[in-house]
Amino acid sequence: MLDTLASVKIYLGVTVATYDDVITAMIVSAGLSMAGRDGAQRTLESGSRTEIQSGVSGYRLYLAEPVDPAGDITTIHVSSEQEWTATNLVAADDYLLDANNREIVERLDAVWPRSQRNIRVVYPIGFATTPGDVRLALWAQVARMYSAWKAAQEGRDILDTETVEGWSQKYLAHTGLDPAAADILRRYRPLGMF
Repeated sequence: MLDTLASVKIYLGVTVATYDDVITAMIVSAGLSMAGRDGAQRTLESGSRTEIQSGVSGYRLYLAEPVDPAGDITTIHVSSEQEWTATNLVAADDYLLDANNREIVERLDAVWPRSQRNIRVVYPIGFATTPGDVRLALWAQVARMYSAWKAAQEGRDILDTETVEGWSQKYLAHTGLDPAAADILRRYRPLGMF
């Protein structure tokens, strides 16, 4: 999760444990929506990514996501046979992760060899420590969800009804991504995102 239940509850002004499960689910859901198509379009929670790429005989390799600011590339292998062993491990001093665009890896001793799916990169993604503005975006998103949920609990008209082939179902109206959260997340989009 991008933040603790205790921290989010303080922001919401909730002091009882009655809604802990609901708020925890909202924190997880908010994190997913923030990383999705309306948000940063990148992983925000700390994790690891393994990606296989095709070399293009150039000095630059473009990763799908930025490397965690607190981390570095774990391993890079180059093998046209896709055998990721110690013999085809690229030494860490043979490449450089761009300090400003942590999605670009430059080869220092040679070009990345041209071949189909011949480069395997393992690297940390997300944030080992959630940046303050991302936490603020999370709080805004959870507050939006929590407010809609509380209104539904109190019987206010924020439920939508869907009827399909005679069956009717009520559900919470989609609250979408909070505009303040969306503004914050724009700066975390990977290269190539508009």
